[in-house]
Amino acid sequence: MKNICYFEMHPPKSWWRPLMVVLFVFLCFQGMGSYFLFAFSTLFTHESFAQLASDKLSVSMNLCSLFGFGFALLGIIYWNQKVNKRPIAALGFTKEKLFSRYALGFTIGGLAIILLALVAMLMGSLSFEINSQLRIGVFIALLIGFMIQGLTEEVLCRGYLQGSLSAIMDKKWAIVLNAVFFAILHGANPGIRFIPLMNLFLFGLLFGLLYYFSENILFVGAIHSAWNFFQGPVLGIKVSGMNSVTSLLNAKSATANWINGGSFGIEGSILTTILGIASCLLLYYMIVNKKSQ
Repeated sequence: MKNICYFEMHPPKSWWRPLMVVLFVFLCFQGMGSYFLFAFSTLFTHESFAQLASDKLSVSMNLCSLFGFGFALLGIIYWNQKVNKRPIAALGFTKEKLFSRYALGFTIGGLAIILLALVAMLMGSLSFEINSQLRIGVFIALLIGFMIQGLTEEVLCRGYLQGSLSAIMDKKWAIVLNAVFFAILHGANPGIRFIPLMNLFLFGLLFGLLYYFSENILFVGAIHSAWNFFQGPVLGIKVSGMNSVTSLLNAKSATANWINGGSFGIEGSILTTILGIASCLLLYYMIVNKKSQ
């Protein structure tokens, strides 16, 4: 990867240091950013912090949490430039085919989750109906919020962490360690079980391979954002165990099973496992073929 040269010029002193940086930036910047947005929103909603914390379907709480990721994005960009003395290109940002690559990634992410939902529906495990109470303004705000959230997670985990680890260890192990960290980050989500945790690891591998292959963080971030947005606000499926505050469709299941993913949502489905394994194998083949050429 071209951007690895920036990390090799200023490599981390140990493998755990970039892990601590990502945790610090995520917990402090995203946490404080969300808190600031919560405080600001109470001026208009007149909701107390206790009300926001207790109501998991609070529009204010959900939007503030999503937009709070923007503070973490700015935080890791600042740390990368000012502390590590690396250009923003080190994190995978590029001007080459900016909009077309982002649009392609968003399309791939959206189609992937729609495919899984259709298969689950054909197998009788999920059903969908139009939500007559869709809130258009909130829907659009969620789109922007998920665009920020997906990109931020990719810049933190793939752009910064994977790049840092690749400078001091074999790139394969950098991708694997990155995937483990990505799964642990989501380990406290509602409804977490063995299959959801395994799928989180698989998709950590998948996003790592996508980044290694494309060398474009916006492309990978777009896939991640679309995956979450189409899953929640579009299809009405839980996103990593969490409900969406509004959605175009409402997803329903008679019983929780391995096909629909139960309380974690379709990310906890065996269908997602199959898609993750198949995609990782395909990408690995594409990477090997690209190297041979």
